[in-house]
Amino acid sequence: MNTPLTISVRPPTPHDEREVETDFKGALMALNELREDTRLSKNRHFAAADRKERLDSRLGVAQIILSAFTGTVLIALVSANKGSAWVAIATLLSFAAAALGGLLHNLKLAKQVEGHKRAGNLYQDIGRQSKMLAHRINDGGVSQNDAWKLIDYIRIEYNKANEQAESLHTTEKDFEKAKSRRSLTASGLVTTELADLNKTVS
Repeated sequence: MNTPLTISVRPPTPHDEREVETDFKGALMALNELREDTRLSKNRHFAAADRKERLDSRLGVAQIILSAFTGTVLIALVSANKGSAWVAIATLLSFAAAALGGLLHNLKLAKQVEGHKRAGNLYQDIGRQSKMLAHRINDGGVSQNDAWKLIDYIRIEYNKANEQAESLHTTEKDFEKAKSRRSLTASGLVTTELADLNKTVS
């Protein structure tokens, strides 16, 4: 369990733009790098969720079609013709339908999709907290020392998200898609482990 982060927040004192760039240059660079890493991680997992959801749907439809075809049309044909060729085809398609069912069960694609969406939403929340901190720095509402404390806090949460997502495998294609798209969103699942910085800062 994390120890709440206590930071004194001063009233906003708008900085001269040059002063912000000088005093907070390192902090803003670190924050921007963290935001970019978070964005790529988020988009990568949402891309993987989309890919696996499509695969799960296609395999499921294929299994249904094979099972229905084997159970109705081919049984009728075998009964009418009684030919060994039809029996062989029916047996082969029945085996294919059973194999697809076993594959779907072992892959557990629906569970993987849910995991990727949860990971994507977790990274998305971390990215929003990073963006909020950047705005606070520009508005002069946080000191340089406190800015670094908050960046370290967010980085710890980002590392925790990485650990939670280790078992959720993505591909190079997912990563390329993540780099090419500015943002992706998941529907339905909004679960996060990151505490709102507004609640931990007092």
